[in-house]
Amino acid sequence: MISGAARMSPTRFVRLRPAARPRRWQQYLVALAAAVSTGAVAALTVAGASAAVLPPGPLPSQPQPATRAGLRLLRGSGVRDGPPSWEGAAASGRRWTVAAAAAALGSLVCAAAASANIEGLKKTERVQYSATENAGLPSQSNRDVANYLDFGDGLKVSRLDVPKAAPGDPEAGREVKVGDRVTIDCIGYLAGWNGVVFMRTQDKSGYSEYPVTFTVGSDSAILGLDRGVVGMVKGEKRRLVIPGKLGYPRPLVEEDLGKKPRTLPNPMESNSANGAPWELRNRLLNGVVNNSQRDDTLVIDVKMKRIG
Repeated sequence: MISGAARMSPTRFVRLRPAARPRRWQQYLVALAAAVSTGAVAALTVAGASAAVLPPGPLPSQPQPATRAGLRLLRGSGVRDGPPSWEGAAASGRRWTVAAAAAALGSLVCAAAASANIEGLKKTERVQYSATENAGLPSQSNRDVANYLDFGDGLKVSRLDVPKAAPGDPEAGREVKVGDRVTIDCIGYLAGWNGVVFMRTQDKSGYSEYPVTFTVGSDSAILGLDRGVVGMVKGEKRRLVIPGKLGYPRPLVEEDLGKKPRTLPNPMESNSANGAPWELRNRLLNGVVNNSQRDDTLVIDVKMKRIG
């Protein structure tokens, strides 16, 4: 029988100490490295999803080589069976230190990859169009557009309404030509984004709140609009289907709208019937013009208010 004194002997107490337990700072370092690595991978995933330009193929669901190496080191740093010793404690401490360094290195690699990918997202080497129909509006199909008048370079025009000449009006039969200063009302739709409105000069009652005025041929309006109004008469309504190459320049920032060539109409000068002006601007710039994954075809309904 072992006496109480023997059970409480210093030797027995020392043997019960966990010799292979890693130091607390090592645990903190590994946890911090793992958190940084997870955050970097999450940032990379969110950045890719928001810009919608991730490379083909699914996202990696397994740890990267550097991370797997760190995990193997972590698995190899557990408490071993058998009697503990100070040599085992020192070896385990070294393993935890190496594991922490490997995890930190893996997190730095992930962060560098995320940073490089985010930088790459800022530049689009080529424009990629979606498979969305060029018509873009629920009431209009590609077959309809094929029957529109061809104004060249992909610009399609449909004459929605031609008013009868009012007796005694000297401008009733006057047609728009290059060099004329015109004032129009218009509603613009984004064909590549389910036909949402990005520009509206009238309220829903038809009141013209923000008409657009420009000189034909002066490069102030987008090319599709500039060419599409040629030949219109006062009061005439047309629908213009404008391809991307005749629309807004890419890329485009808010400060350039209405100021740089070929940036009219300006969504910031719109009626709020279909959304606040800043919402319309975001639809145009962020939703289509600066998004290479969407077709930037525009559909604009135009009414000629004044010529000259």
